[in-house]
Amino acid sequence: MKAARLESVGKPLKLMDIDTPPVPKKGALVRVKAAGVCHSDVHLRDGGYGKIDIVKDLGAKLPITLGHEIAGIVEEVGEDVRGLSSGDRVVVNPWIGDGTCKYCLSGLTNLCDSPVNLGENTDGGYAELVAVPDSSYIAKTGLSFSDAAPLSCSGLTVFSALKKASLNPSMVLLLVGAGGGLGSMAVQLGKLLGAPTIIGVDTNTKALNLAKSLGADITLNVNDPDFEKEIKSTTDGYGPDVIVDFNSSTQTLSKFIPLLAKGGRYIMVGLYGGRLEYDTPNLINYQKQISTSVVGTLKEFRELIALSDKKYLKSTVTSLFKLGDVNKAIDNLKKGTAQGRQIVEI
Repeated sequence: MKAARLESVGKPLKLMDIDTPPVPKKGALVRVKAAGVCHSDVHLRDGGYGKIDIVKDLGAKLPITLGHEIAGIVEEVGEDVRGLSSGDRVVVNPWIGDGTCKYCLSGLTNLCDSPVNLGENTDGGYAELVAVPDSSYIAKTGLSFSDAAPLSCSGLTVFSALKKASLNPSMVLLLVGAGGGLGSMAVQLGKLLGAPTIIGVDTNTKALNLAKSLGADITLNVNDPDFEKEIKSTTDGYGPDVIVDFNSSTQTLSKFIPLLAKGGRYIMVGLYGGRLEYDTPNLINYQKQISTSVVGTLKEFRELIALSDKKYLKSTVTSLFKLGDVNKAIDNLKKGTAQGRQIVEI
């Protein structure tokens, strides 16, 4: 079968023929129809997240097939699998816990001590077929393949982060990177989870227009010289109650944490490898809460799929690529020219 493989860090993925993986006993072989292109693929191709090395720290063994946002059709199920059949249309949660560690047993599957992360430390979805070792992480869906694929990472990541925000009708939510793959999901999910006012922040007109079309109440260009005044003006001088940062660069952290309202929550999601430097008395005196969120749990994945199948969410797909052109899509993310979600069709 054909697959786009990372053979050495810092080099383009290479399209090659490899052996079809065996059918996992407790999982399934899925024929990939669509795979979302995530900014994590930029970091993986480059070799790491800041100082975190994908080989030394994340356990990746090169060569490896990248791609973790996966939707397709079940090709074959393992002998121990029930409730899933060949021909089922599915979306795959790539963050697979071992089911036995302290965190999995408490429901925090995203923090598993020994995870199998498709497209990160084992072969993923930039291929014609992918082996999913645990059928619990496969969900049936009625969505199109291209719309279903991003739910497994960008959708799940946003859903989990916004649930941590404990949104209510009195809050103003600000999204850093509102026109990107995660941000475009967050605009919609933020409304569904109770934020009456959403401020979408990004760096270019196309991204801001996308955020506006998906439901952002106010859109602001971070490069506008009056940007901070606009934030204060639109929040009656208080600042946003919740800020979700899909960059988490040193620049965004230094710019946006000071804008947070008293008692507000700042949730870091992006993996740009920034450094957090802030005077702690200002955090304590104003009771600002700084937290993080990484992907989501298996329970949250199931909740999100059930929600999305009700067709509450608009498509965030903006570009389609063939498997052989996956490097172009990753390059777009690295250059910052992509909006919404890019999809590789297979």
